[in-house]
Amino acid sequence: MVYAASIDNKSDALKTEIWVKKQKRTQKLSLIRGDILLPIAHCRIEANVFNPPD
Repeated sequence: MVYAASIDNKSDALKTEIWVKKQKRTQKLSLIRGDILLPIAHCRIEANVFNPPD
């Protein structure tokens, strides 16, 4: 799963990358759909850039 994120600084980028990697696939999909938000301040998932079929 590939996604684009809007992040203000490199520290938040690293925290976000680690947090997202720890999440289950269903939670990652919820992030992309916008059902849940990232817990890291000033970060958001922009779009589902590429989501290959299961």
